[in-house]
Amino acid sequence: MFDLTKKEISKIALLLFVVFMVSIVVGYTYEIYATHLERKMVELALQDNSNKVANDSRLNPDDEIDYATAIKRVVYLKHWTNEIPQEYIEPRRAFKDLYAIISYESSWVNWNSLDDGRGFGWGSLWWTTCEWVANVHGWDWEEDKPYIKNSDVLQAKYIVGWYYLLADKYKGDRTKMMAGYKYGVKLKGEYRSELYYYIVRGKLDYLEDIWGE
Repeated sequence: MFDLTKKEISKIALLLFVVFMVSIVVGYTYEIYATHLERKMVELALQDNSNKVANDSRLNPDDEIDYATAIKRVVYLKHWTNEIPQEYIEPRRAFKDLYAIISYESSWVNWNSLDDGRGFGWGSLWWTTCEWVANVHGWDWEEDKPYIKNSDVLQAKYIVGWYYLLADKYKGDRTKMMAGYKYGVKLKGEYRSELYYYIVRGKLDYLEDIWGE
């Protein structure tokens, strides 16, 4: 058994309650205010995820997301693109870029069963990258680390934080930012990073045709 103090138990209980209430508010707000783009994003995320789970032998039915989870991941992603300061890329553009990257990287699967101690989550983030992102943005990594693996709002925050760190590094050059999402801040024009960019850009172009924008 875990030897928890009353204070720690109270903190965990409060966190679970807050997460529960936020989920209700996010879902309710989405149903009222969601744009055409957001609704299409949620619809496609569900399709993409379902196809991935059905065709990847490493996954099981528990990796398939439900409607509420798809809403949260899309809404939180949009929220943080607007909330975190950034001068080199417009938030809506970053929102769509990251949607395409995540669709290609993880198909919105949280990848808990495949965490190898280096990377995790539906944003395919590295633990070491998250610590760096937190330091750059002035966030408390020690506070976030125990919860991020199973927190959609924290994962979205660090996904956007990483992309915006890349925006600063590459001065808004989206070719390098997209490639850098996987290969970091020391791109040298190698074939693998160029190929990754073209794959993600192709995914984005395909999605924008479906979204109608």
